[in-house]
Amino acid sequence: KFKKNVKKATKKIVSEPRNASVKRKAGKFVVIKEKTGYTLNMNETFANFKKAVEAGKHQFELDVVKKKAKYTSKDMAEIKDVL
Repeated sequence: KFKKNVKKATKKIVSEPRNASVKRKAGKFVVIKEKTGYTLNMNETFANFKKAVEAGKHQFELDVVKKKAKYTSKDMAEIKDVL
């Protein structure tokens, strides 16, 4: 039940990273910026919840980890040639 409620509450936070990309527009390369993703460490989050409940607190910290995109805008900016 805990896992289900936490997943529902963090739906807007937890996301996969998105790689930067490049497209050609009006004869020029346009770089679309990457997006950092976030994952939730459910075991640590539950441990934080358990400690908060035992201490009589009503709030606890989520253990969220950043996931960087594999390809960044810097990588895409290096593209200079049309294939």
